[in-house]
Amino acid sequence: MIVSVKKFFLQSKEFLRLSSLTGKIGFSRQLILTQEDPLPHGCVLVDRSSPLLQGKDLTLIGGDNLCCLIFPAGLPVSAEVVKEARRKRVAIFKSDLPSENLRQKIREVPLLFHEKKSVIPGGLIRVYDYGILIQGDSGIGKSESALELVSRGHKFISDDVTLVEKEEEGKLIGKAPSMSQFFMEIRGLGIINIEKIFGPQAVLDKHPIDMVVNLKRWEEGAEYDRLGLSFPEDCRLLGVCLPKISIPVAPGRNIATLIEVATKVHICRLEGYIAAQDIIERLNQALAKGNNESSK
Repeated sequence: MIVSVKKFFLQSKEFLRLSSLTGKIGFSRQLILTQEDPLPHGCVLVDRSSPLLQGKDLTLIGGDNLCCLIFPAGLPVSAEVVKEARRKRVAIFKSDLPSENLRQKIREVPLLFHEKKSVIPGGLIRVYDYGILIQGDSGIGKSESALELVSRGHKFISDDVTLVEKEEEGKLIGKAPSMSQFFMEIRGLGIINIEKIFGPQAVLDKHPIDMVVNLKRWEEGAEYDRLGLSFPEDCRLLGVCLPKISIPVAPGRNIATLIEVATKVHICRLEGYIAAQDIIERLNQALAKGNNESSK
């Protein structure tokens, strides 16, 4: 498969946490993507042994049909390298992921360009028999919330990223990439194995995705829906429309409890009950009763 550098960047920037250091330079160049190699031909992952880190042997840039370079977190990119890359029309991408994490994720990159499969940011938890995909900004508490949900008896499927496959009937099935199955990363604790800690009853190999919960940072002065009339939003994955709720995260808010309640609210809506409409109807009845009494 032939893809442009632009398409490669747009498809994988969230998954690999990429930013461009050279703007849109080189975006029109073509990469060759195969199932055998995780990275497209023409794209190179820079490691600590590369002379480019010292700004040496700049002739490497542009050689062998090189179209783009990816630098992991912690590896410096010199001004000389950026300047030469701009001159040779080679894109430079910087990842927020350390080298080992980046290498593991790169193995799943070909799935990003599959029509019926994809790897998307977010962890998958089964809450009350519903598959909840938890997404949000890095460091916002997705894994910690998932860990608390598992400790309450809910089922763990994946952390950080989820491999999604679209079945013939249009159902989306989520599971963990093979390298990270049953593993979760918790800041301060490192990598933990959910199956070993909580037992085999706490994990599932895969599960349908029923709803997306997006955790976002609380912004002072921002307006939030207080009645729930706009819940849920629409989220489209692999052409399938899923309900989505955005939860503002602020100190003191128990995210795991909010996710449980959001799931219950979704179940109530599927059964035809909407609390916001219920209270509006009660208010209208009270107002009508008051008007009738005042007119007597």
